[in-house]
Amino acid sequence: RAFVGILVVGLWWYGLDQQTSEILAAATMLSFPTPPNLLDHKNWKPLQDPAKLYEVVTFGLGGEAYRGPPGTPRVPTRDRVEIVPLPSNLKVLREMEATARTPRNHHMMLVGDMGDGKNFLALMFARMRNQGTRVISCHELMKEKDLFERQKMTRNPDGTYSTEDVPSELVEGMLAGDLVILDEFQKMTPGTRSALNRALQKGEATLPSGQVVTFHPQARMIMLTNQAGGIYKGQPTSAEQLDRMVAIPVDYLPPEEERTLLEWIAPKVPKPM
Repeated sequence: RAFVGILVVGLWWYGLDQQTSEILAAATMLSFPTPPNLLDHKNWKPLQDPAKLYEVVTFGLGGEAYRGPPGTPRVPTRDRVEIVPLPSNLKVLREMEATARTPRNHHMMLVGDMGDGKNFLALMFARMRNQGTRVISCHELMKEKDLFERQKMTRNPDGTYSTEDVPSELVEGMLAGDLVILDEFQKMTPGTRSALNRALQKGEATLPSGQVVTFHPQARMIMLTNQAGGIYKGQPTSAEQLDRMVAIPVDYLPPEEERTLLEWIAPKVPKPM
């Protein structure tokens, strides 16, 4: 507690407001083996300043920081989730940022159960960094070709239609320096997933024309997957692929954080909840 107090005072000296100081102190504590239940949740409120959240989560991290153009939101409106700085969320965001800053193996896989907030955390990570997003829904029928190219239909002057193969949304996002989120990653067949190995390891892909292109150095892939063998049939990821990304576990919120979240969402519900 003395350590947290000193940290908060120091942050106040550097001009950060009290709420940011408290959240930053909590985030720093979470990087140590300190039980989250020692944190005080009563005064925590949703923080809507992405730049401030990024400053909080990245405090003390090494490596190169990322920030999109100031004042220009790069996250599509449909993907701008509310910022909810609960301790469990801050811990996962900090692990994601540390992974994204790693020179190698900087792609990540969020692993957990259905409904534990993997999609929400991935989108909150994007908003915190002000980094563009491409969300791709995976399915059992997805083939290797679908990962790297798609068909584009064009209406000709004579009223007929023609199609051509163009780079997929995954390739476009990686070339643009976006966060490419592969949702329901466990639904892809092992063969289709293995097609990503080259992209993960070498950071490149082959276009329909045969041209080999190199991805933007700030582009990252985030795979969202359910745990293997669970009720929602998550498939185990091969060791070959796990060697090319970092697996980050995501759990359901603990009861005290769930209660705090519910109080934010429904402040007029009688207490105690």
